[in-house]
Amino acid sequence: MSLSALHVFCRVMELSSFRQAADSLQIPVATASSQIKSLELRLGVRLLTRSSRHVAATDEGLAYYQRVAPLIEGLNEADQALKDTQAAPRGRLHVTVPASLMRLVIAPHLPQFQNLYPQISLRLVATDQIVDLAADGLDCAIRAGKPAADGLAVTVMNRLPQFFAASPKLVAQFGVPESLQDLKTMPFLNYASCRDSMRIQVKAYMNGKLSTFEADAPTSIDDGCAYVEMACAGLGVIQSPAYDLNPQVTAGRLQFLLVPWQGPEISFHAVYGKGRACLPRVVAFVEWVASLLEKPEFVAPRAAIV
Repeated sequence: MSLSALHVFCRVMELSSFRQAADSLQIPVATASSQIKSLELRLGVRLLTRSSRHVAATDEGLAYYQRVAPLIEGLNEADQALKDTQAAPRGRLHVTVPASLMRLVIAPHLPQFQNLYPQISLRLVATDQIVDLAADGLDCAIRAGKPAADGLAVTVMNRLPQFFAASPKLVAQFGVPESLQDLKTMPFLNYASCRDSMRIQVKAYMNGKLSTFEADAPTSIDDGCAYVEMACAGLGVIQSPAYDLNPQVTAGRLQFLLVPWQGPEISFHAVYGKGRACLPRVVAFVEWVASLLEKPEFVAPRAAIV
């Protein structure tokens, strides 16, 4: 089977023109026509109907195109990916990142990334929502939590512990908790919950031991930045990574609670648009973010400044 004939067939189908297809492939029109005729002869069916003004697919041609086109697209992407891996990271990178991770971890360190990779320009989308990479023209997404079962390529990056924290105002009202029993008497904030419930199941770990309890959570929110701000306002206890909490603890707006105990680890992962996982600019950014998330100031709780 001639791959070049399949390329020609797919281009004719996409452009509905032998001349435009030949021009896009930089071959003579006669060569394009000859390859289609050879393909039809080998298959024993007519794939296209031709006139002086119009090219249309037969029923067999349309069915064949629907099966062949994804294969040709995959080959083209593989060719381009291989070419790209030989080049230095460059080009426009389109990526989405959770809002708080962008504001507290990535944005302050972007000059470092730009110094490392001056030929990469960035389009950054800060959101906690799951974005359709193909529809929004994105190369990849940095996400937290369990990867979605959407068939896209995924790389697990870092796992960060979460810590309990609350505002001094709330602690003054309920007292400093000295045990999980004390902690569960305090109200919690519920992050990104779809359940219509005002109580949540809280998980706490220490030295590999898991304890669970139910707590009141009268308020839910699906935005990470607002989640922390609402805790600072005294609306409830939260569980969050150290990079979310450390700035607020330093400023006296939050304080860590029961630090030996930790909430469930958050897994950060990169999700790639189709054919984007091997692009040097994508690999460079994902590896750089992973290295940031290993820094102690983003992983470990910081004591408040007295």
